[in-house]
Amino acid sequence: MRKIKALVTAGPTREYLDPIRYLSNASSGRTGLSVARALKKRGVSVRLVLGPGVDAPRGIPGFRAGSARDMFGLVKRNFEWCDVFISCAAVADYRPDTVSRKKIKKTSASRTLKLVPNPDILREMGRRKGGRFLAGFALEDSGGFNEARRKMKLKNCDLMVLNGPDTVDADRISAALLSPDRKPLKLGKMSKEKFAQKLCQEILSSLKPSKNM
Repeated sequence: MRKIKALVTAGPTREYLDPIRYLSNASSGRTGLSVARALKKRGVSVRLVLGPGVDAPRGIPGFRAGSARDMFGLVKRNFEWCDVFISCAAVADYRPDTVSRKKIKKTSASRTLKLVPNPDILREMGRRKGGRFLAGFALEDSGGFNEARRKMKLKNCDLMVLNGPDTVDADRISAALLSPDRKPLKLGKMSKEKFAQKLCQEILSSLKPSKNM
């Protein structure tokens, strides 16, 4: 049988204001790394695209990204290779409109920061999907199921993981798995390692027979 190939993103991105300061988030990359390890244990060939401060596990190739646009470029470069794309990274939605080449000096005056949208990596990959399986994450604090379903349809995903803000930089996750044609599967709270095993089982069992050639 042909080995299944999975591309996984993990960790945060950084959007610099100047050479020192940046906008980011508290993502640790634990979920994405746990998913990559679980896939590898199941015999899947895995590549990781990693945000700052996150290192690939031994035996899994990792590609380092800084900003959202860096990550977008690396995902595009590796997308043709994969059968499965799992977008776990906490990608910044916005970046500063301008970046100062020098450190911004502190003054007593207030500042206004103009932000512009970053590429939506998962949505863009959904447009290029072909026969691939796409899984994404929806981190929501209200109206979660409706918003996760909306994102799943908008981004052409086969599976969407709904989780909350308490997941960020934590060892445990409370999540539900949504698919276009099935009722949500509520997993409850568990370690990210156990969650990754369940997620990978769900993905691999959902793949079309042609993926297992």
